[in-house]
Amino acid sequence: MNAPTATLTPEAEVTAGDLAVLNEKTKIALLTDEKAFEDLLDKIRTEVRSHVPDLTTDKGRKAIASLAHKVTKTKTALDEAGKSLTEDLRKQVKTVDDSRRKIREKLDELRDEARKPLTDWEEAEEARQERVKVALSRLDSLTAIQVDDDSDVVALRLEEAEAFSIDPEEFRETAEIAQASKARVVENLTAYHAKLLREEADRAELARLRREQEEREKAEAARREQERQEREEAERRQREEAEAAERQRRQEEAAAQAKAEAEAAAQRAAEEAARKAREQAEAQARQEQEERERKHREELAEAQRRAEAAEAARKAEAEAQARREQEEKAKADAEAEAQRKREADRKHRGSVMGAAKEALMTHAGITEEAAKAAVLAIAAGEIPNVSIRF
Repeated sequence: MNAPTATLTPEAEVTAGDLAVLNEKTKIALLTDEKAFEDLLDKIRTEVRSHVPDLTTDKGRKAIASLAHKVTKTKTALDEAGKSLTEDLRKQVKTVDDSRRKIREKLDELRDEARKPLTDWEEAEEARQERVKVALSRLDSLTAIQVDDDSDVVALRLEEAEAFSIDPEEFRETAEIAQASKARVVENLTAYHAKLLREEADRAELARLRREQEEREKAEAARREQERQEREEAERRQREEAEAAERQRRQEEAAAQAKAEAEAAAQRAAEEAARKAREQAEAQARQEQEERERKHREELAEAQRRAEAAEAARKAEAEAQARREQEEKAKADAEAEAQRKREADRKHRGSVMGAAKEALMTHAGITEEAAKAAVLAIAAGEIPNVSIRF
């Protein structure tokens, strides 16, 4: 028994998305007459390739997805028609299966071709968002100051933060968050850099005082050595003078015993006076030196106290800064997560409402504008006993 055949008449011409409303005879013709299907395929291909994609607006991207959906609907309608063929047509199962396979392959190719601009845009958008995420993570990491970082290291981080570029086309919806993060990082690094400069200046001053102390101690040691040498020289001269006097005394002893005794007494008195003067000078020098050393020890202790206080304050500030940065980062992450959820909810609602609009257009046979108005009215709760589940 021969399978029934049919051809497409001018009144039966269809495009992507219209096949679901055609009669079974026309659908059978598309499945069994390769030329009829090729004619339909050419019409759908023309419609797909004549469409000018607009990726700059949500409406344009939805139009791309809608066109791909129409092609899928045509494929599904033809595939379902093939499954529901009469018993006579099932005898030609190989022909029908070949047609179905070809239909699926061709229409899948057209679907992919129709959606390619949107697919490319989605991939580029995902890559852009990843770049933004990496850039913001790097910006936040600049405030992760180590305990042993000096002012030069922090200055380099500050320079990098100030040079951080926020391209509106790249950052888009996160541009304001990025600007706020950059301002926060620059402010924190600027304050910390100034603090490190003050601490380094204090340490340099302490080192200078220590060097001066060492130089004073060396000078004092040299002065003492010079005084020792002068003292020994004086004693040597005194001994020589005493020996000379003794020799003179012995020579003149017989003639001037009385005078020699007087000179000896005078010599002893001079030596005693010299000794007392020397001891008094040494005591005075020791007292002055001890006073200088006491004053210097007090200055050194005060400088040490200031340095220790500055170090303790720096550590406390670093810990407080770390806590503030953690709190700020947690807040920024929460804001970013809330923004992401709002965006996801908006996209989900748009997708659900778009599907509802397509269903109304398909099953109720109304225009796209009427379907869109109906969906918006339902979502706004203006249609009693009817709702959209998101």
